[in-house]
This record gives sequence, structure tokens and C-alpha cells, in this order.
Amino acid sequence: MRAGIEPAYPFGHGLGYTTWSTNDLVIAGRTVSLTVTNTGDRPGKQVIQAYLSRPDSVIDRPVRWLAAFTAVTLAPGESRIVTVSLPRRAFEHWGPDGWEIEPGEFTVQAGTSVTDLPHIGYVC
Repeated sequence: MRAGIEPAYPFGHGLGYTTWSTNDLVIAGRTVSLTVTNTGDRPGKQVIQAYLSRPDSVIDRPVRWLAAFTAVTLAPGESRIVTVSLPRRAFEHWGPDGWEIEPGEFTVQAGTSVTDLPHIGYVC
């Protein structure tokens, strides 16, 4: 939201009939894991999204960009560890010699929509 404008419906806002919680972010290499729980009283499907950002980048980048996502379907009260793999391409930019990765740390934000990213970690 580089321009400071809030969208009417953020990407991934969902219109389900249950509620969710996410906990226990784990980042191992380029793999992001979260425990997802259906806290409602109906079965449901939720999409877990992982975004990358690089506030100190010398490359002109968006504030954050969707790197990977996966869906999970759970019964009421059910929990599952959900894993999302961050592809190499999500870190790359086009440089003078082709696709390159800017050295250093990237911020990983994970959650259920672009405006609900409570889990933050770092990956090199």
C-alpha cells in the first residue's frame, strides 16, 4: 500500500462461514510453516499466504509481494501444520546478467490475507 490507499476488499479477505486462528510460525530455509485451526463450528477452507518484503532494497520493489500460498480444509476444532514453499523466483529480480537475487535478508509475513499478516520472520 505504497500509495497509502486501503482497498475495499483486500486480496484474500475471504467470505467463509467459520473462523480461524494461525500460530507457531516456523521458517526453515525457504519453507514457511504455520499451525492453522478452524475455531468455528462449521467446516471451512482457508488460504494461507506468504509475502516477502525488502524495506532496505536497492531494487525498486512493491511494499510486499505474494511469494506463495496454499489452501487447507478443516473440520470444526481441527488443527493442521500447513507448509508453504517459497520458490526461488519469488526472491529474484531482473538484472544486467538475467535473474538475480539481491544479497541479504528478506522479511517474510504470513497469514490469511494481505491485511492479516500477524506472523513475521526473516530469510536470507
